[in-house]
Amino acid sequence: MSSDILRYLKEEKTALLVPQIMEYEVNGEMFRWMPDAMAVESGAIRGIVYKAGKPTVNERTGITEDNIENWFYLYMCLRYLREYFWQGINSGALVKGQEYTLTASYYFMRKSTDSPTKPRDPFFFSGSGGNVVTLEEKHISTEPRNVRTELDDMFYPFIEKRILGIEPEQCSEDDCNSCGFRAQCKYQRPPVKQEKVVKAKAKIAPSVAQQEILDEILHGESKAVLINAGAGAGKTTVMVMLVTELIKAGVDLAKIWISSFTTTAVEEIKERIVGGLRNEGIVIGKEDIHAYTFNGFGQEIVSQNPKDAGLDKIPKILTKEFEMQFVEDLLNENTLPGVDYGDLSFNGKTNNPMVVLLTDKAFEVIKAKHIDVTSTDAFDQLQAALVESGYKTVSDQAIYGLLDLFPEFERRYKEAGYITYSDQEPLMRAVLEKNPNYLEDLGYEYVIVDEFQDSNEFQ
Repeated sequence: MSSDILRYLKEEKTALLVPQIMEYEVNGEMFRWMPDAMAVESGAIRGIVYKAGKPTVNERTGITEDNIENWFYLYMCLRYLREYFWQGINSGALVKGQEYTLTASYYFMRKSTDSPTKPRDPFFFSGSGGNVVTLEEKHISTEPRNVRTELDDMFYPFIEKRILGIEPEQCSEDDCNSCGFRAQCKYQRPPVKQEKVVKAKAKIAPSVAQQEILDEILHGESKAVLINAGAGAGKTTVMVMLVTELIKAGVDLAKIWISSFTTTAVEEIKERIVGGLRNEGIVIGKEDIHAYTFNGFGQEIVSQNPKDAGLDKIPKILTKEFEMQFVEDLLNENTLPGVDYGDLSFNGKTNNPMVVLLTDKAFEVIKAKHIDVTSTDAFDQLQAALVESGYKTVSDQAIYGLLDLFPEFERRYKEAGYITYSDQEPLMRAVLEKNPNYLEDLGYEYVIVDEFQDSNEFQ
């Protein structure tokens, strides 16, 4: 097996990325998934699923009713790329109006022609053997997001059958015995389609302490209330109860602005508010709630007011994938002093991956801690930040080199129309300083901040 993997590694010259898990809907069901590797290039987004052994599918035969199960993860990879494409369009990381080719590939580590009695094909991506199997789609931002494709028509019945089950009379004992999931199946009989029952959660009465806080906010004289409590103490519960009480009192939901630290937390708050109001007989959708992450709201402010932020056009957020590409390009043209590069090849060039990661971490902390690289104490600040991040043996030469390279890194991504989350905070402040009544003009009368970041001066 090791020789199979080495054959692939010797041939792989693409700068591959490590994907993040995403949740996305397929035929009414939510899936949480990611491919093994990705690559984002001009006009192309690729996803890879690595498979041990020889190919179990081939493009010549294509997808049939008998082999669709073997194609399933490749289809899921393609749906992941679809979601990645639309998220990239919405965030500005991808170019609106440009057509993108989405390519999902199985990489089988062995070729169908591999044999212990014959010389092996030394090339992974060329020759016969059918070890690279691909599904491909083209998408552009001007098309409807939820357009249904021929592949969807093929896989939706399969997904419904596997996820929801089928009626007993349609499933024989032979079907059960030949099912590809039989080894993992916990059913003692053929699966039966179950109807999902949604039960309203019981109303939870506030504790004495929570009621005191609610009374102080709703009826007290103070216009600002800080709830200081540890994890699991019920801070978010109080937020949900507060919004519920405000809506019951007749406050317009559009006048309530909510912020939390992460996207996951924002989604949880929205879901809990929707559920809390449903228990009171008030039906709203999550889209009706004005809840944001700090950075999400900051991007909205900067995007709507680029000139007040000192920008010529609406900026795009520099995602980690594109940030690493800028770092790699910079290191391809500049050698970082005081570093032992060794002879490890990276992307076909002499970039040591550890040097790339060190440089990316250094640039990240320079921006996060707003280090002025021209100041006399910049070296001490960066050295301390790197030690805090686990980089304890970086040479003085390397630290000075990183400080020298940073302005060029910043210039390149800004000229390309990107900003980082760390750039976003001072830009947002610039907009708000020029428009001191910005939040009032939006009509917000109640501001609720979850996970207040008092350690961040800007926030």
